[in-house]
Amino acid sequence: MKRLHLTIKKINMKPYSLFLAGIMLLLASCSEEINNTTTGSTIEPGTYIVGINLNMEVPLTKKINYGDNGNFSFDNEYSYDTIYLHCGEESIEIPVYDNANCPDGCKGFTYKICTDEQKTTLTPIDKNGNVSEQSLEIKDNQLIYFSSSSEDVWQATPNTESVPHDSSAKLYKRTEKNNAELFRSTDNFTIEDLQRGGQLNLKRICCGVTFFCTFTDRTDNELTAPEFEKVMGDVPGNYKIKIYIGGSGFTDEYNISNQEGTENNFDVYYASGNSFVEGEYGNTNAVPLRGGISEDENSRSGYGYATIEKNELITPVIEDKTVKAYIYITHGDLTIYTEVAGLSVTEGNFYRIGADIDIRELAAAFAEYEAASADTRATSAPRLFTPKSLVTHIEY
Repeated sequence: MKRLHLTIKKINMKPYSLFLAGIMLLLASCSEEINNTTTGSTIEPGTYIVGINLNMEVPLTKKINYGDNGNFSFDNEYSYDTIYLHCGEESIEIPVYDNANCPDGCKGFTYKICTDEQKTTLTPIDKNGNVSEQSLEIKDNQLIYFSSSSEDVWQATPNTESVPHDSSAKLYKRTEKNNAELFRSTDNFTIEDLQRGGQLNLKRICCGVTFFCTFTDRTDNELTAPEFEKVMGDVPGNYKIKIYIGGSGFTDEYNISNQEGTENNFDVYYASGNSFVEGEYGNTNAVPLRGGISEDENSRSGYGYATIEKNELITPVIEDKTVKAYIYITHGDLTIYTEVAGLSVTEGNFYRIGADIDIRELAAAFAEYEAASADTRATSAPRLFTPKSLVTHIEY
């Protein structure tokens, strides 16, 4: 990785006396001389108090405005108050706080690192100067990096449900633990890098996804409740919608250390109704169609579904694979579905994916299913319909 050119300077103990008073006993076992890192070259073994500032990669996505549903975007802030240093299969938690090593409000952290002939150990220091009781031995022949996760591998949470028409797909839950932003240092580290300190560059190794589906009048670009009932024969609330989004572009397991997702022989999916509130899992039931769903602020509107704020999907991705969505509509004991395919997503982006379909094609699909023979309907299997009016949208 790119080296920071730093020199060693003995600390003037007077300005730091209060800060160091509580940690001198810990320092004595490795070195009596406490060093500070500034600009220069090679660093010798010893004991160092190191400060690091966090620097987030600029988000690739713009803010996505969903009107009443909220705004969705990644910002340029690190979202957590801790970060983890990984070395091999072990990690240690380090407190992150504002104004850590600069006066302008930047986030960062501080630690003590002690190197002698036998080993190197790193010990976190909090914003009050308290030295942690926990330390991590750093080995230069191990992979060393920083991450927002204490674990090397991110894993999705299996769902007991399944995707109705696709037995080869697997459905997963969104939980507070794994439906969260995931960060990693852009580079790996060495012991000398840890001694030098400076700036830690972080990136998101996940993407965000929201989804909408609008059934509208493609001739007028809007649809009222009376017009919906006239075309469909029932009120919008008696039609239920459920979205499954996934594909080979999503993974059930992501290795943070080598930044690779597991490629499976099955597709990974999440359901639109799955959410969490105050730490509890939500259900994955279909929800009634609701009005005011629009393709964008200045375009057609109608009835359908749109992700609400705090119910977005955040997940690692496999960037050379595709993502698709299945839209299920249920009325009574009949369910039809259509597919939105050929999508691609990349880490660091927040996506608004969706489709709009003319309401008349939806009515025709249900009428055709209704007229089908009793033998055909006895299976209660969802029936595929392929609307010619379907328009796919992807925004980021």
